[in-house]
Amino acid sequence: MSLELHKQYGPIVRVAPNFLSFSDPLMIPAVYHRNADKDDFWTPGFLGEHPPLIQTLDHRKHVSKRKIIASMLSTKSLLSLESKVDEGILSLRDTFRMQYVLPRLSSNLSNWTKWFLYDTTTTLIFGHKIGFTNEERDVDGVLDAFRSRSWFFGLMALFPYLFNPIIKFPVIKRFILPHSGDKKGVGKIMTHRDRLTTGAKSAAGHNLLKLLNTHGAKRQDPLSEEDINAELLMLMIAAPDTTSALICSTINNVIQHSAIHSRLNSEITAATASESLDFPIASFAQIERLPYFTACVQEAARLFPPIPVIISRRVSPGGLCLNGHFIPEGTAIGASAAVINRDPHVFGVDAGVFRPERWLEEPAKVAQMQRFMFSWGFGSRKCVAKHLALLETYKFCFQLFRDFEVTSATPQKPWEKHEDFGFAIYDDQWLFLNERRAVPTSSH
Repeated sequence: MSLELHKQYGPIVRVAPNFLSFSDPLMIPAVYHRNADKDDFWTPGFLGEHPPLIQTLDHRKHVSKRKIIASMLSTKSLLSLESKVDEGILSLRDTFRMQYVLPRLSSNLSNWTKWFLYDTTTTLIFGHKIGFTNEERDVDGVLDAFRSRSWFFGLMALFPYLFNPIIKFPVIKRFILPHSGDKKGVGKIMTHRDRLTTGAKSAAGHNLLKLLNTHGAKRQDPLSEEDINAELLMLMIAAPDTTSALICSTINNVIQHSAIHSRLNSEITAATASESLDFPIASFAQIERLPYFTACVQEAARLFPPIPVIISRRVSPGGLCLNGHFIPEGTAIGASAAVINRDPHVFGVDAGVFRPERWLEEPAKVAQMQRFMFSWGFGSRKCVAKHLALLETYKFCFQLFRDFEVTSATPQKPWEKHEDFGFAIYDDQWLFLNERRAVPTSSH
């Protein structure tokens, strides 16, 4: 809808009384500068009394929190735990072979990605998983716990001027906000978080929670226990859904285009034959060096961003001039990745087409696209879990294409796509998997 509005009314459109949407990528630096605060759309409360990083409105408080959390989710920290991701992927590969390849049955990839990602993310954070992939179901309704309350969270975000004053009253806060021990909703996820946190303290080896506590202890402004719990909860809620959307869209778009699928298979075969990949599972560093594979993931993130809604900011004191218009301070303004990423001036006249080759063309053009691609946000508020999402996406997608010939079981309707409180959700993505006879290599 937003894309069509901008085509009809221009680069700046009023979508609510005090809310503007813009579509020109060149406006991004002026709106998303390092001193910009988030507006009340990011209402603190529906994820608990203590807001996580994503709901920290003040840019100064955000900077302080982000430095600590970013160290936990850095590429270096994540790669120290890469073997945990490998264990989950190899186990899943064996399950696929037994349940779907040998009996020639279709699998619902959208379910498996969510189960795998929730187990992998909790294993990396806490050293323990909930067990979705083992039980092949939504254990204790944890995945549904957030979605079942998303309609209420949507109301809080749309009408912050009504809810913000109300939830400050202790009696009302106790009934409206989620709490650990609740039998449903976000409170149920909090219960699992607290159980996993207790287990993480005694877990063998290291995990991201231990790294967070270690990095935080070295700072003069460490995160409180409540702040840490808020970040853990956010990772449990957001990371699996957003990364699942990226994985599902990457796989679907590749297999829907035979020429792209063929070129990707050729790159994987050549890399395997040249012994540049470990066997049976390639490392993240090795996968990252495969230009066409990474272009496919980049293109899926561009064309089908996991969070397609408008990411809003509040205009800073003094106001802002955009496209010849003065915008008063306090105005909510933002852009959507689903709109920005299809701008023909930055991404080409075929910006609405899935074409990974665009990321392999003239370096200056690619650099411009990388600067303005909005799927991960912009500047100092870019998604702090980006490296985690890419690690899981690269490893999962590459291994699936390396081990199996992947085809859609329902090519006329390859998936069900909808939005749920800002997340792109993919369901009913049924695939056939057949063994792919790749050239084995020795383990390096």
